[in-house]
Amino acid sequence: MARRKRGRPPKDESFDLVNSITVLQHIPQKEKKEAIKEMCRVTKKGGYITIIELVDKFDDEQHMFVVDKKDIIKEFEKNGCKIIKIMGVEYIPLVRLLRYMQFRIKGKKTINRKQKKVNLNFFEWWILKISLLVSYPIEHFLFKLNKNDYARNICLLIRK
Repeated sequence: MARRKRGRPPKDESFDLVNSITVLQHIPQKEKKEAIKEMCRVTKKGGYITIIELVDKFDDEQHMFVVDKKDIIKEFEKNGCKIIKIMGVEYIPLVRLLRYMQFRIKGKKTINRKQKKVNLNFFEWWILKISLLVSYPIEHFLFKLNKNDYARNICLLIRK
């Protein structure tokens, strides 16, 4: 891997591979387009970009800026890249269903950052544990079906 001097951005088309794992989801929406443009700029023609990002809209972490799969694909294509492969990663369907129901019915967030605690009662903890145990066999089945729209995270292989 080539080392660069601090403060100097890499030259255009410097890298054969640019890898981004859960980076874009931490960048505010306004700056996300610029980050994608920069990834495309530094990738060589014929090079690859791989990303794994959260697409679950019901994630209640305050530092998360969940990406929209369609928007992110459109942005890479706008910058001269082609999506080669899309794969769903981490389905955990029952857990996600429970979080969705909790959000819709109770309107409460699971994690309370100010009090540094998780807002689940005894009954909800047990439902969560059982849901996790049942979700993992289903996870394998959904992965085999490659149902990307139901995944919590999305993995993209992109070629410039």
